[in-house]
Amino acid sequence: TKGDFNQLEIQYDSVRELSELNTDGNAEAYPWISNDGLRLYIIKQFGEIDRLMYTERPHPDSLFAEPEVLSFDLGDQDYLSPWLSDDELNIFFTYREISGNLSTSLYRATRSAISEDFGPPELVSLLADAFGFAAAPSFTQDLDQLFIYSVEEILWFTKIGVNTYELTNVLYPPNNF
Repeated sequence: TKGDFNQLEIQYDSVRELSELNTDGNAEAYPWISNDGLRLYIIKQFGEIDRLMYTERPHPDSLFAEPEVLSFDLGDQDYLSPWLSDDELNIFFTYREISGNLSTSLYRATRSAISEDFGPPELVSLLADAFGFAAAPSFTQDLDQLFIYSVEEILWFTKIGVNTYELTNVLYPPNNF
């Protein structure tokens, strides 16, 4: 019956081991899977550098192919926290530069079809009086609102231009609601 968890049956035969994507035993982070379950976007560490990776499979019951690096030619630093739109035409990610201070920049890359490569990334401007390390960007599907975790705060931004977002409010800690 609906809502009766005693009758819940889970079939584990469709669960895959992480080793099918991860031959060296390191864990991937921030996975995004397509709505049809055929494409997967992950972060994988190569030595000290984190890279965005992509893999696909022919149907949901098959294994994923070996992941490939999504190259955005920004340099030899970390690509972190990807966020992929439901239509898979927009990917946002943070790019971490390590130069005395730890800072991150948010980038957006687009494409016109899933079968195409992403174009060169464009810097996303975040307008705020004070802003620290940015991680885990999350957007509404219309891309009009952006939420970012930043050193124990959750920041809410609103789109004011193509790649420009302005701080609307601090959602966490709760006393800022």
